[in-house]
Amino acid sequence: MRKLSPERVRELRESNWLSQQDLADASGVSLFTVQRIERGDGAVRPGTARAIAKALGVTPDDLADAPKVETPVIGQ
Repeated sequence: MRKLSPERVRELRESNWLSQQDLADASGVSLFTVQRIERGDGAVRPGTARAIAKALGVTPDDLADAPKVETPVIGQ
């Protein structure tokens, strides 16, 4: 699994009209954990990522940073 995107987690939480506390309650993690994820502090355990994703109605991959795509340089 790729690293979670703090922006994506926040965007999905807000689009579901959830406070950070609501998300913490729905996913079974602490408020501090949700705050830490949205700040991008430290690593997130796979089980925590799955719980957050389930509470938001998405897959863990939907919370991940977009993969970096290398654009080929034409003419070199």
